[in-house]
Amino acid sequence: GRPPTASPAAPPPLRRAWQSSTLLVGASEQREASAPPASLGRVHARLAELLLAGGTPTQTEGEADVFSAAYHLVCAAAAGEPRALRDLRSMLRGLTGDEVLPGVQLAPLCTEEEQSAAAAACAAL
Repeated sequence: GRPPTASPAAPPPLRRAWQSSTLLVGASEQREASAPPASLGRVHARLAELLLAGGTPTQTEGEADVFSAAYHLVCAAAAGEPRALRDLRSMLRGLTGDEVLPGVQLAPLCTEEEQSAAAAACAAL
């Protein structure tokens, strides 16, 4: 007899594997999307606090990682965490954080002279 052939409706093995991995990725994305934003915000805020205190396993004890803490502060604020939003607002106003990142202040992007020159240039327009 003739050798068996695959039915026309059956996808090739590679395509089947790709489809199953797509389903797995889709399922994880759905799980992430269904997580309450408030809990994500609290997790990011707590990570920011730990990183500032030097309390994560990857840090030397007591050594702050301000850049990573700031990243998690922004993530917490993006998720709507109220303490992170208040700290970010304070920092953007030139003040220090009070709740999640106490004592942390944004570095100025330019000198006062550069700010004055920019203001004068804008006024001349």
